[in-house]
Amino acid sequence: MRRVLTTKLFLITVIIMGWLAMSGAVYALPMADLVYQETDIGGGQWQYDYTLFNLSDPGYNLYDVFFLVDSSVTMSIEAFAPDWDGFGGAGFGEIFSLDPGSDILPGASLGGFRFIFDSRVGNIFFEALFTEPTGLEAPLIVPGVTAPAGAPVPEPSTLLMVGAGLSGLWFLKRRR
Repeated sequence: MRRVLTTKLFLITVIIMGWLAMSGAVYALPMADLVYQETDIGGGQWQYDYTLFNLSDPGYNLYDVFFLVDSSVTMSIEAFAPDWDGFGGAGFGEIFSLDPGSDILPGASLGGFRFIFDSRVGNIFFEALFTEPTGLEAPLIVPGVTAPAGAPVPEPSTLLMVGAGLSGLWFLKRRR
């Protein structure tokens, strides 16, 4: 009886993991990653050089990013990537593509964004706006948090494989 219950539990786990993997592939949403290099430039000022990554599957172009920081922090944008513009102030900043030809395509990245803050901010909240090139869908807003360059980010498929492997090992151990 116990072996039958263990086998059923294992099969249900495998089916659920497979369903989650399939649903993630079918309903892939756009994703953005914003990484930075942080530099103390003195006088209480911090320079952040950002690179923006469009991690989406084909179908969504990245064209706008809105930043939120503590309202007591002042942000100024010192440099833009080619064909991008932006503005910043107390507690917020925004960078955006000037025309659809300069949007960041899926799988691509764009650097050259330099921000100056009047205090150290580290990881901050942002919202990325994506457009579907045919224009059939409304723009999508996807939230995120910036990260220092070189910080490892586990992919969902990697986590799924680790979970499946651990479940398999647990099943084999229980069987013996």
